[in-house]
Amino acid sequence: MSGSPYAAIQQSIYDILTSDTTLMTKVTGVFDFVPDNQGYPFVTVGETTSIPYETYDRYGEEVSTILHVWSRYRGMQEINEIMDDCKRLLARKSFEVAGWQNISCYHDFSEVIREPDGETRHGVIRFRILALQD
Repeated sequence: MSGSPYAAIQQSIYDILTSDTTLMTKVTGVFDFVPDNQGYPFVTVGETTSIPYETYDRYGEEVSTILHVWSRYRGMQEINEIMDDCKRLLARKSFEVAGWQNISCYHDFSEVIREPDGETRHGVIRFRILALQD
């Protein structure tokens, strides 16, 4: 085993999301770190956890990655459309992960939370990605 796939998975997800013109017309950006005074709506690639996934002769990890979608649209339509685009791009897909053989990406769950300010909608989408080392 040599390191985790976290950074490579995050980069792959970022590349997939930012290369989709449909999604990018709906958001002001996709971020790991959100700049000050960033306009809404936007997506952040968030927390990652993993558990080992080992076969007889190979090491792998089942990685859970969370995307956060942020919106100040009055209502749920905007955030639901952006979350649907994220799921369209990642759920039930295989994609390149540097140094790893990506087996699959599954949509694990989604929810929308109204933030305490009463104005901001916060969408949370978790994906499970099964990867084996090359």
